Amino acid sequence: MKICEIMEVAELRISAEDLANVLYDRLEQRFPEIVSRYGHGIVGNAIMNVAELHAGTEELGTSDISIMLKQVLNNLEHRLGDD
Repeated sequence: MKICEIMEVAELRISAEDLANVLYDRLEQRFPEIVSRYGHGIVGNAIMNVAELHAGTEELGTSDISIMLKQVLNNLEHRLGDD
């Protein structure tokens, strides 16, 4: 599901899975090196953690996606510090 599709169905509640797909697509567009750096599993887990926090939202805009991407990146940076 693309961001424009989500914005068109803004009255509906978005699932964690749909939101995770949007976040993953946007992450690959803006930060393609992140998946190479951390791997699909770690990135996928970080994205799903953020998506689950925001699942069920009724309104979703591009600024919301940007904020969530920052949360994903912060989670990944903290994970790197834990290794």
